[in-house]
Amino acid sequence: STRAGERGRRVPLTVCCCHCPMFRAATRGVRGTSSAADATAGCLSASATSSAAPPSAHPALSVCLIHPGAAPYMRWDARGPKMVKPRNIIRHWKIKPGDEVGVIMGKEKGKTGKVLATDALRNQVKVKGCNLRKIFWQNKWIYIEKKIHYSNVLLLDPVLRETTRVALRYTDDGQKVRISKKTGTVIPWPESKRRIINYEDKADGPKDTLPEDALARTYDYKKDVEMMRMIRQTMTKYNRDVR
Repeated sequence: STRAGERGRRVPLTVCCCHCPMFRAATRGVRGTSSAADATAGCLSASATSSAAPPSAHPALSVCLIHPGAAPYMRWDARGPKMVKPRNIIRHWKIKPGDEVGVIMGKEKGKTGKVLATDALRNQVKVKGCNLRKIFWQNKWIYIEKKIHYSNVLLLDPVLRETTRVALRYTDDGQKVRISKKTGTVIPWPESKRRIINYEDKADGPKDTLPEDALARTYDYKKDVEMMRMIRQTMTKYNRDVR
């Protein structure tokens, strides 16, 4: 339905519908019956007489004229972040940030790039130059990489420069290595970007604690227990000895 807006414009009305939490609570147990139809008709008739209603693009995102307080809940996703189920968690990742991978499925199929980040909670990876999205950031439009599912990418063989499946093997000294199934070559792990600090060469700061001070024993458990026992003895009302 529409109403006459300013200067003769026809502004679409936003009416109460099944997406309104208030309406769902009022018609719980009577949906599909005549009672639910009467409730809907009442909301529609009351909405038609309202004078202020913003335009709506979709009923699920609309503002209910009868229950305006329900509008914030329509835009709130009660499901929360979508995490991978425990049974689908990848125990041993074969891809790490810094690896060269190729996309084998999806709209980005055939592209290659460097892995920027991995998400173990969602089984996804972020590949440089793949799955770009345009966003407005700092007064300009930029493109950022969105994540791709782990199963849609494969490592690149260092010899053929083609996507290949890999197998995890262990050396005699217990080191985990990746073996290409196409050529049998070892794919080296990327270098870790973690900052390694040599604390032996680092000068002590004003808030640092010396090792000998941290290891010094300053608490006597037996003395503390005896002190608490004496305090409780003097505070109890059944103690006749202490006056």
